[in-house]
Amino acid sequence: MLTNEKGIALILTLLIITILVVSILDFSHTIQIDTTMTGNFRDGVKAYYNAKSGINFAIALLKEDAEDTEYLPDDLTEKWAKSCYMPPLAIDDGVMSVCIVDENRKININKIFKGENRLNALQRIIASLLDIDKDDDTIINIINNIRDWIDKNDESQTAENAEQSYYESLDPPYPCKNGPLDTISELRLIKGIIEVVKENEKIKDLQELMEYLTVYPVNDNEAEKININTASRQVNDKININTASRQVLESLCYEPEMVDVNEIIGHQEEEPFEKVDQIEDFIGCYNEIKDMIAIESSYYSVDATGEVNGIRKRILAVLKKDTDKIKIVYWKVE
Repeated sequence: MLTNEKGIALILTLLIITILVVSILDFSHTIQIDTTMTGNFRDGVKAYYNAKSGINFAIALLKEDAEDTEYLPDDLTEKWAKSCYMPPLAIDDGVMSVCIVDENRKININKIFKGENRLNALQRIIASLLDIDKDDDTIINIINNIRDWIDKNDESQTAENAEQSYYESLDPPYPCKNGPLDTISELRLIKGIIEVVKENEKIKDLQELMEYLTVYPVNDNEAEKININTASRQVNDKININTASRQVLESLCYEPEMVDVNEIIGHQEEEPFEKVDQIEDFIGCYNEIKDMIAIESSYYSVDATGEVNGIRKRILAVLKKDTDKIKIVYWKVE
């Protein structure tokens, strides 16, 4: 009987010890998880502020550029334009990297109603990027759907295009904007664009198309010409020939061969244009498109990343450059 009681006591003791060990291990595991989560949260906050310092760095560069009233052109030889090639900067126990891109180097979708030349340029660059003939029905339908999305009425460009009734019939339904795009990602909502991109073999996703298009400035009352009399920088909605990409430059005329792209890019890199008319010899359709090109920029997209102990935070911002200040018009944290 005594032996049985000792055996039961031993079993109970082992059981209690086992429960205690499991509880301690579980508690220890919980502590490790909490510690890791706390550390990740701390590093995430640090990474965010590292990324934010990248935005502040971009603001400082653009403010310095805006205050230089003796040199109006915005070009690829300036400090802000070299930010994308800078190595990550060390900040305490983390790093920060920043890339500033001129939005005026792109074609503004919101301004396609300001003349046939702007509309045609948009049609040509989309066709070129998708490697489809610019007069193909696919391209014409995309352009008309964009126009229907932006215009202020509910009248479709053609019977095949989209206005309010089409978007309300979707599952889930959403309204047609009938106004300017606020962000370039709105292209995903416009009829037919996502489908065409998915079926296209030349580009991988819509992001590649977005690299050549912009929505800034969004409203017409934001866009003004440069005041020559006061030599002040004001907002413009034109394409900056000092920063425009090869694809954008080739889309300016109805035939790519009418633009001496190599010569223009050579000037961009070594001797930027200081007056718009200096480019006349390099663009065969200069007289038709001179009102949609400039040598200055007003909007810049900034991609800033902060990293601490493997935790990364990314801030995407768009900055508007005025004469006396830099304004944040878009802000997204990833």
